[in-house]
Amino acid sequence: GQFTIRLPRVISELPALPDTSEARLTVSLTLANHAPAAVKGKLALVIRPENFAGQTVQFTREVTLGVNARTRISLSPEDIKQLIVKNPKLWWPLGYGKANLYRLDITY
Repeated sequence: GQFTIRLPRVISELPALPDTSEARLTVSLTLANHAPAAVKGKLALVIRPENFAGQTVQFTREVTLGVNARTRISLSPEDIKQLIVKNPKLWWPLGYGKANLYRLDITY
């Protein structure tokens, strides 16, 4: 297609353990425009629980891409309050608890 979403990455920061009452997420990715014209569109992100009931994080952000441009985007809780997850369900190693999984969907 005309656009490529590359290298998505989610970093979660917790308060000092054993406190797991909040996770602050930072999402980074690279957007590439392969079209011969600049484009303006909406980057949409959805982070949802995969194997348990819990909080879904969802938001959009307007992004303009120049002709044949690549842009590295970093989204933090300071900019997007939805990236603060209350009482996150953590992934625990075998024998320590449940392996909770979140799924990230990104569209532009």
